[in-house]
Formats: sequence, structure tokens, C-alpha cells
Amino acid sequence: MMNPLSKRLSTLLLAAACAVPVAGMTSSARADGPATRPSHGGSGSGGGDRGMRSSRKDINSRAPLTPEQWNDVLAFMREHSARRTDDLEKLLTTSEEKRAAFMKQLVAAQYDYVTSLKNEDSELYELQINKIETQDAIYGMLRDTKGGMSDSQKKEFRELVVKLVDVNLSERQRRIVRARESLVRAQTTLEEDRKHKDAMVEDRMDQLLREGARPFKLDRPESPTDAGAAANKPGVETFADGVAPDAKRHDGNGK
Repeated sequence: MMNPLSKRLSTLLLAAACAVPVAGMTSSARADGPATRPSHGGSGSGGGDRGMRSSRKDINSRAPLTPEQWNDVLAFMREHSARRTDDLEKLLTTSEEKRAAFMKQLVAAQYDYVTSLKNEDSELYELQINKIETQDAIYGMLRDTKGGMSDSQKKEFRELVVKLVDVNLSERQRRIVRARESLVRAQTTLEEDRKHKDAMVEDRMDQLLREGARPFKLDRPESPTDAGAAANKPGVETFADGVAPDAKRHDGNGK
């Protein structure tokens, strides 16, 4: 049974933590959609993330963390979110095992997402680091000024909130750029596939004849945010690289 202080810390930590998007939970396009308008309340996230929060089911489905993995997460969090990490570690020692495991998985999922961006999109990665550090500063002020803020503290707090909102707006802009780049790749793939329509028809005919009647065989639908990615998947009728799987047969020489 947690005491009132632990409950309050738990609420603040989880609310602040959930402001960080989790990889693979939803598409980047959704994160920029109408459902993610900036929030004027809540945990002070400044908006822009709600469509990317993970669900309890997603978190619980993750493989158990090894001590080494958790140490990596903690090292990252101590560097970029020291205030929340200190309180999180205190909270974990007083929480029941199941709840502590869930909180660890939540933080680890966010760690996986942010660190995955380092090589994938350095600009988005730096924005996420900036966001985490700003959220931590906001958390610290809220925690340390429970008796009320002085005028100078309110000014400092407002500057932090302005910074957080700016970071969120920059993040949304970056996601729009990524979506546009994805659409360009999708358009290129479509144009290349149209050039090879006859080859695609023959290849699909051969595939269907090999497989025969399979009433429950379904093609996996492509997500708009993964447009163009199908070119790298075997067995899909796409020739975005300009070469069909049976290129010799379709090279126009009748071979």
C-alpha cells in the first residue's frame, strides 16, 4: 500500500513519462493528425504526443527486462532526466512487483524509441532529447514548489513551458517532412511499378497458379507511412528498383 506521497509521485512520473512517444505503437502521420492537437492541461506535455502513447497491453507484451538492459535505461535516464529518475527509483522500491515491472517496461519502451532515432533521424532524436530534458526541468519545478511559486519562479516556469511547446511544434514539423518524403518514395514506387505492369501480371499469374485456390490467403495491407517499403519485401509484386524477379524472362528478348 503506497502512502499519499508515493501515490502523488507515481502519478506525476507516469504522466510525465507518457509524454514521450513509443516506437512502433502508431504511425508518425497519426501523431500529426487532428487527434493530437496541443493540450492545455494534463501533465504539461505541451501537446503533440497523445496519438503515440503506448497502451498497457503493448507494454505488458514486451519481453522481461534483463538487469543489464535496465541498467542501460537508467544510465540514459540519469543523463537526460535526473529528477524523474531519482524519484522513479525511490518509487520502484516501494511499489508492488507487478506495478514496478510495468513502470520499468514503460520507461524502457520510451528508451528504445528515442535511442532508435539516433541513427534513423538525428534531427528527431535531438528534439526528443531536448523534450525529455525540458520535461524533467518542469517536473522538478512542480515537485519542488508545491507550496506555490514566486513571481520569478513563475517566469522561469513559463519559459520552460514555452520551450517545451516550441520543441513539440518542431517535432510535428519534422514528422510532416518525413511524411512528405515517404509520399515521394511511394509515388516513385508507383511510377516504376506502372512501367512493369505486364511483367507484374505474368509474375502474379505464375504465383497464383503455383499456390492454387487458397480462400483465406490475404495480402498484408500496406500502411501509408510505410509506402515504398514493399519494394524490399520478397514475393510482393513491386519492381521499384526497375528489375523484376524474373528479369531475364521479361527483358523483351523472349528469354
